[in-house]
Amino acid sequence: MKFQPPPDEEKVYAELASFFALCWQAIEHGVGVAVAHFSSKKREVDDGGLAAHLTRYHAKDFLDAHNADVEFEREELSFSGLLVMLVRNDRRYVLRIRRSSDGSLPFPETETLRAFYKQPKQKYLPGFEPADAEAAGLPETHLMVLWSTPRDYSRVLDLTVACPRAVGEDEVKCHWQFAIPHPSTVTTVMASSPTPKFAMPPHTRAPAWSANRALMPGWYAVATPASAARASMTIMLKIETGGMGRA
Repeated sequence: MKFQPPPDEEKVYAELASFFALCWQAIEHGVGVAVAHFSSKKREVDDGGLAAHLTRYHAKDFLDAHNADVEFEREELSFSGLLVMLVRNDRRYVLRIRRSSDGSLPFPETETLRAFYKQPKQKYLPGFEPADAEAAGLPETHLMVLWSTPRDYSRVLDLTVACPRAVGEDEVKCHWQFAIPHPSTVTTVMASSPTPKFAMPPHTRAPAWSANRALMPGWYAVATPASAARASMTIMLKIETGGMGRA
């Protein structure tokens, strides 16, 4: 077996953007229910373990209720742990969703988590896979989605996703890690053509089809209309420097 590098950040975000948005909503829902539990007893959040458990439990219910919107499978874990599997573009993604107090990958205290941090090796070299897709098996990537809150659980501070690489003596190394933008900061733009074209590279200029419109830096979900040849598709686009599009 040969190890193949996992997909990069842009590919992962493009393929899992809709699920990441759902994660934000699920965790915020769970945090809100956890805070309401303590408020009903006229207490501040004085038990972080219980608050985290309540968050996971209700986030799990929220995810299950929206499975039809974003297709995925969820595996039941003890203590309301969150483990989700998604297949996108012939790749299986396995995600664990956990709280992190400082945004870093938690050190594995169990052999199960230590094994999860090891990216699976690909059985076949690219181009030499069996014709039968089931025999070849889908390449698999393990990801950790980390959420954090203040001690009082007043809000969700951030969500990040990390691709673990190796476990050191006292730390976990990763291939990459990036912040997942909140859904409210992602703007959906309708393209006027099934195949949008860009006047300049997307990291420096706005798309050509947004003529006379300045785009602020941020993530944009570009929804292209359906055509006779293919269905509608969504492209995730990151604008790092605002600019004016030109036809």
